[in-house]
Amino acid sequence: MLIVVPAHEWLYANVDRLTGHHRRYSRRQLQDAISESGLQVDMLHYFDVVGLLPYPFLYKILGGTSTGGVNAPVYSRIVMPLSLLLYFVSRGRLIGQKLITVAALPKF
Repeated sequence: MLIVVPAHEWLYANVDRLTGHHRRYSRRQLQDAISESGLQVDMLHYFDVVGLLPYPFLYKILGGTSTGGVNAPVYSRIVMPLSLLLYFVSRGRLIGQKLITVAALPKF
């Protein structure tokens, strides 16, 4: 199962609530939640290092509430491809604004 959640509690902003998120997770919180559900974490990494950089400014300081509009093409054409490149080059070792996880039923 592939799970992608918002990361870093300190980044929680009004835009998170408006897009249906109730929290942002630390690595430990997500790992614990997955384990408590009976699944086994096979991989857990941060993702979207490029998107992390403007996030505090846009959504915490300026109070932005939209993830669409003018920002959507910039995000999909520039931010996401750069984040994917950095993710693969760093092998998932860089911090990012999301956590990406692969979880499965335990092997018996």
